[in-house]
Amino acid sequence: MRTTAQFKRQEPEAACPVCSFDQSHTVVSKSFGGISSTWLRCASCQSEFIWPLPSAAELEEYYRMSYAQRKSPGAVSHSYRFSEANRGTIFREYGMSLADVHVMPDMLSQKRILDYGCANGFFLDFCVSLGCRKQDLCGFDIAEDLLVQVARKGYHTLKSSDKDFDFIFLWDVLEHIPEPAALINHLKACLRPGGTVIVQTPRLGFLAEVLGELWEHYLPLEHVVLYGRGSLRRLFEEAGLRLVAASSFGSNAPPGIVPEPYKQAFDRLAKRTDYGSTQIGRFVLEESPHPEERHRGGGD
Repeated sequence: MRTTAQFKRQEPEAACPVCSFDQSHTVVSKSFGGISSTWLRCASCQSEFIWPLPSAAELEEYYRMSYAQRKSPGAVSHSYRFSEANRGTIFREYGMSLADVHVMPDMLSQKRILDYGCANGFFLDFCVSLGCRKQDLCGFDIAEDLLVQVARKGYHTLKSSDKDFDFIFLWDVLEHIPEPAALINHLKACLRPGGTVIVQTPRLGFLAEVLGELWEHYLPLEHVVLYGRGSLRRLFEEAGLRLVAASSFGSNAPPGIVPEPYKQAFDRLAKRTDYGSTQIGRFVLEESPHPEERHRGGGD
């Protein structure tokens, strides 16, 4: 466990990218793959963030050069994760995550869907396997070569004029974004009233506290902002998106490090107690009342 002696007060200019509060403390410093980062914990919303925040140019160079071949200890590389050899596994994971927030396959049928951070379009492929129409599916990714693959599969790629999506998915994306509020407000503008955002991202909590720098989601330069359940909810609710379902899974027990049957037991325990290392949340855009409804409400 970390103790109070391991926390160090930072300068006021280290403003939290989630709530803008300017008081924070050092949580952990870590090096991996020749890159080092330090995470601070916001004294207000308890989210954690790399400081100094990486610039847009740094992030763009990192993701365009060697991201696909990188992997954290005990995990597979990003290129293998989205390979044909891993298709069955990742499809099962998508299905389990959606079930965790009570999204059934028929709920996606004939809906306009945006996968923000779509990689090579695996989730869009998954949607097609559920019966979704390709013309309803859209992807966006920072890597242009991946978007070329997505377009070749027959999917749309996001344009500035695209609006009225029924569902927007952020699969393991939000933690990479240094200005999360700006992104959420941008995506909100792409949603129809009553539309849904589903986000999967690491979850700060018990496992991060116990494991410290060994927690798998402390990834230098990559995981810029990390959220607990409360700070994730706050981020979305301030943009007018209400949390309607949440869950967590994963015990930070990579198969290359923790053998079976212990890994399965730890993973089941993490999920059953909702202490998982990864969280998924389902947020719904509140529909604005008509002017006459607002007037009636104001008179009570």
